Amino acid sequence: MNALRWAAVALVILAPLPLGSNHPETWSLLSLLIGILLLTGCGLIWRDADALSIQHRLIIPLAIFTATVCFIILQTVDVGPGLGNPIWQEINALTGRPVADTISVNPGNTITALMRLLAYAGVFWLAFSMAHDGARAWQHIRYFAYASLAFAVYGVIVYFAGNETILWFEKWAYFGDLTSTFVNRNSYATFAGMGFLAAAACVLRELSHLKITRVKDLTETPPRRLKRLYVLSLTLLITATALFLTHSRGGFSATLAGSVLFIVGAVALQRGQKLMAIAAALLILGVVAFTLTISGDLTMERLFATRLDSSTRDDVYLLVLEGINASPMIGWGYGTFEEAFRPFYSYRIGLANWSMAHNTYLETAFELGWPTAILFFSIFLVFAVTLISGIYKRRRQRLLPMLGLSLLLLSGLHAIVDFSHQIPAVAVSFAWLIGTCIAQSYSSANAGSRAH
Repeated sequence: MNALRWAAVALVILAPLPLGSNHPETWSLLSLLIGILLLTGCGLIWRDADALSIQHRLIIPLAIFTATVCFIILQTVDVGPGLGNPIWQEINALTGRPVADTISVNPGNTITALMRLLAYAGVFWLAFSMAHDGARAWQHIRYFAYASLAFAVYGVIVYFAGNETILWFEKWAYFGDLTSTFVNRNSYATFAGMGFLAAAACVLRELSHLKITRVKDLTETPPRRLKRLYVLSLTLLITATALFLTHSRGGFSATLAGSVLFIVGAVALQRGQKLMAIAAALLILGVVAFTLTISGDLTMERLFATRLDSSTRDDVYLLVLEGINASPMIGWGYGTFEEAFRPFYSYRIGLANWSMAHNTYLETAFELGWPTAILFFSIFLVFAVTLISGIYKRRRQRLLPMLGLSLLLLSGLHAIVDFSHQIPAVAVSFAWLIGTCIAQSYSSANAGSRAH
């Protein structure tokens, strides 16, 4: 079981390395490796009484997810001319050859997108099953924070060295923005925001364990714990710097909202340790203020500026809504937005190829139809309720559900204006962190859990 956990940790923290795993070769390999871990994990978790005892807690989200997957599969099969996309009838009339009447305009792309979705769900399940122990759950969060530090350091070095490459590739976009190993600045901004929140949670946990009441206590603190606190504080500083240098308005705003929620919630939760909680909050805010001062000028200019791309994006949203209204119940096929959206192009958005809607909610509704899209996103509502319940019901480890709720807010807000969570590395990281936090959102009583 321990080997499986380390393999899963390694897979998650390495996923951003090959350009965010956002190419067919890399997301296919990522999905294959996740599948292998799942096959191995099923046998191991079946023999782990603690991990097995918590599986029933996923019944509701599992039922919703299964219904969504079944509908996506339905979109790829021949459903006849009554439900099938009208494009197939036109092709049949033009070529004289019978074709399958599927809901999806490209069943192959739908199957590929489903493969990726199942991989993300697999990572969530692995994290959930292996984080029933509190100490292990914190290891998941801490190692992700360290990974975010490594990607931030790389990004900052490349940025100040001239910002012309991503790994060994010549950069072809976002020359003035930090993107680390990602192509898109907004995708990396979401990843950096999650790393910042993970580091903030770890800093607060370390400070709460120090129990410092006088200066002498600091000198008597074990060096290992102090070293960890220094590294995590450095993670906050460098990750925040990298985030600001992306110049992503959405990433900055979403991370700020998630950080405010986490700080306010964490201070309120730290009974008897309010001083250390406030000290951690001041540290986090100080890091944000410092990095904003030295590297946030362009981000703030973009945040408050009126830009042409904002009006263009509004026009895209209106056209996406037209596409949704053209097939509101069954959509156009999961993972087919780029192809299915082309008939709805207008002179208002120019000739640019809009492969993403830059709004995950609208894009999902476009591809699945309103009923299934709403059903799918209700999973995250269930997660939010679970996390809030954990914050109020648990006596220990309440910082983890608080972190999970903050991550949900960050992700939910950024999804309104961008597509970061449609990038495999971001989706895998999010699934890993949320799975870990959800696992620590239930009372450990009568669960066989060894939360610490």
